[in-house]
Amino acid sequence: MMATPEVVQTVRDGSEGIVAGLSAGKGYVDMSTATVNSAPPMPPCPSTPNCISSQADDTHRIDPFRIAGDANAAFDKLRQLLAQRSDTTVISPDDTTIKVEFRTTLGFVDDGLFVLDGANNLIHVRSAARLGYWDLGKNRLRMEEIRQSFFKDQR
Repeated sequence: MMATPEVVQTVRDGSEGIVAGLSAGKGYVDMSTATVNSAPPMPPCPSTPNCISSQADDTHRIDPFRIAGDANAAFDKLRQLLAQRSDTTVISPDDTTIKVEFRTTLGFVDDGLFVLDGANNLIHVRSAARLGYWDLGKNRLRMEEIRQSFFKDQR
């Protein structure tokens, strides 16, 4: 089956990302091999190196969490893991999104976002410093620590 592609353009609007879909009107996509991303898009990372995202396609890129089994159970496990971290405050959890604040030992606040993409067995991740330019790799290191804790008993 062939379909006209939709071009999705992410536009930065303050600290929130918005998505505008524009019909390209050119070319075709083979829908039998296309991957559908059921997760809503996360805000894009700014040009500064203090942000990481599994939906980025540049140096900000980090792999999403690849989950096996029941996606909802895995997301519940992640929610519980985050609630137990001393540097993390869960701000708004729901069935498909967890927003958190991470506090560094120096008192800086970073914003974290976890988005369930159950159709593809993924949890997309994003972490960004609120202030400054360089985070000394803290957002990436913290997200890898969370990944390691999340998958600890599966190895």
